[in-house]
Amino acid sequence: MTETEQILWDKVLRNKQFMWYKFLRQKMLSFFIVDFYCSDLKLVIEIDWWYHNDKKEYDLEREVELKKLWLNIIRFLNEEILWDLDIVINKLKEFITPPDKGVGGLNNPYIQKVKDHPKILTELETEVYTKSWDWSTFFGNKNDIVLEIWTWLWNFFSKNVNEDTEKNFIWMEIRYKRCFMTAEKSLWNIKNNDNSKDNTNLENYNDNFVIVKDYAEKISKIFADEELSETLIFFPDPWGKKKSWLKRRLFQENFINELYKKTKKGWKVIFKTDHIWYFLHALCEIQKTPWKLEFKTFDYENEGLYENNSITEFEQIFRGQNIKINYLELVKE
Repeated sequence: MTETEQILWDKVLRNKQFMWYKFLRQKMLSFFIVDFYCSDLKLVIEIDWWYHNDKKEYDLEREVELKKLWLNIIRFLNEEILWDLDIVINKLKEFITPPDKGVGGLNNPYIQKVKDHPKILTELETEVYTKSWDWSTFFGNKNDIVLEIWTWLWNFFSKNVNEDTEKNFIWMEIRYKRCFMTAEKSLWNIKNNDNSKDNTNLENYNDNFVIVKDYAEKISKIFADEELSETLIFFPDPWGKKKSWLKRRLFQENFINELYKKTKKGWKVIFKTDHIWYFLHALCEIQKTPWKLEFKTFDYENEGLYENNSITEFEQIFRGQNIKINYLELVKE
């Protein structure tokens, strides 16, 4: 392998580092050897493709043969890998869609719906917006911003959007279907709850919410310091099947510290999980950060907290199965 191929292999693709897909290197396909190949995605990654420009007929034949195998091809220059590997990774994330349940990756029918939706910002759009102005400019007001991450599912978010119009809401999720359904549900609720406005143009109803289709780990790039008022993180994946997967958990020291920077003084983070070991792990991680643990409970329902708070779809299911919910609040002093 070349130097750049080795870098991409070691730092991104090897041992399922990238989104837990298995990639092979120097794979023979038809009569050609490709740099990297993922059979699950039917994806070929090629490096330094300008090198072959003097062999256009060969490249064309190669391209045709690979297309006959129904393969997707993405190409990078050596310079892209050497200069900024993060850009390469983000391009791959944009190209490779994490599969929604029952809908596989690149064939996901919600991809275009999300890209066309006026209330959803994709990864690239978010990067452009946040480099140009802050969120108060985006919303057109100085109202408090509530960030919801994986609050499962759209009913909870759309209810908050409708009931608390004095706040701005941002919902982060990486899956296309959930982004689309949440945006549609929120707009539908607004239309049906407000008969005083012209309901024919739903684009007029986005004053206090937006859906961001992006990874929660990217809050450092999406938000300015002390820009968030409140963050809700409900039932993130505990990654509990294998010990080696624990590093994939969202609620860890680095992420919690980043949230601290982005949160205004006096405001809080709320975390819920049905997974007791994830909750204990979170409590340990919090001790490494400057957050103040304001409150915690291993049995959310018995504390009587449901009386004053909306519940998510997941919690409705858990209550029916007598599964206890672990809950904590962090405050930035």
